[in-house]
Amino acid sequence: MPTFGARLTAAMSAKNIKVVDFAAAVYVGERTIYRWRGDHVWPPLDAVPFICKTLGVSADWLLGVSDTGGPVAVASIANDVVLQPTVERPDTSGVELLNDHDAGGN
Repeated sequence: MPTFGARLTAAMSAKNIKVVDFAAAVYVGERTIYRWRGDHVWPPLDAVPFICKTLGVSADWLLGVSDTGGPVAVASIANDVVLQPTVERPDTSGVELLNDHDAGGN
């Protein structure tokens, strides 16, 4: 099973979020993120909701309690982690599209 650091790295990669941006979003320094990703330390409990909300994952998935609830499908093959990003499409039902003429263009 992937470690916390591997799940954190996978979720950040799936969201295409940089360490500097993620650190600012969860109110910690960049060095702290690298320590979490390297499995040197775990985040404090009060940081977990910020981490999960920022990455769009469940706490159960991030903490390794469950294999569901992450932004990526994670498979373990010979101890390697293979990532397959999930594709989320926005709900466009009820959205009226305008052409240039309708929008006031010439």
